[in-house]
Amino acid sequence: CALSLSVPAALVAAAGGLARRGVLVQRLDALESMAQLDRLFFDKTGTLTTQALQLHQARVIRPGDGLCTPEQALSLAAGLAAWSSHPLSAALVAASSTKDPASAWTEVDEQPGRGLRGRDAHGMVWRLGSDEWAGAELAGLAATDARAGVWLASEGGALANFVFDEALRDGAVEAMAALRQQGYRLSLLSGDSQARAQQLAQQLHLHDA
Repeated sequence: CALSLSVPAALVAAAGGLARRGVLVQRLDALESMAQLDRLFFDKTGTLTTQALQLHQARVIRPGDGLCTPEQALSLAAGLAAWSSHPLSAALVAASSTKDPASAWTEVDEQPGRGLRGRDAHGMVWRLGSDEWAGAELAGLAATDARAGVWLASEGGALANFVFDEALRDGAVEAMAALRQQGYRLSLLSGDSQARAQQLAQQLHLHDA
């Protein structure tokens, strides 16, 4: 009886201790398995890096459809981005001074891992998202910058590119170093480009990304 009571009590106490340190345990029985772990996988955006991204550069790749300045491109992209909760979309909206940017768009559709598609007030269809989604990759315009990037395209192809900076969370480098000293193998998981993942992996001295 004492043993059957002590095990769940110990697990609850351990989960409480982890919660006070900012760690949420979804399954208590996972704590027992942790003693046998030798490799840890970390998500990138929002886990090792801060959730908020900052716009680094907005550039017009191919002026057209009445789009001629980075400011106009940003305003248009922010309007479509306002329909999404993705961190890159939130960064575009935050960087734009346009008020109520989402109101002019209709037939908005979001494709996970790819981007957004919507129709503006003039009836034109736009895409916002990855280089492949915007057609920049096919046109030979895909950015080689390892920063986070979003593309804006009209029916005629990619028109503008937005590049963002992301910052490591405070203590991320120290946490990875402490885990390595304990003998864990560390790997980075991300849906971002290989270049971006490798750049962050180098900052954290991780071998797998």
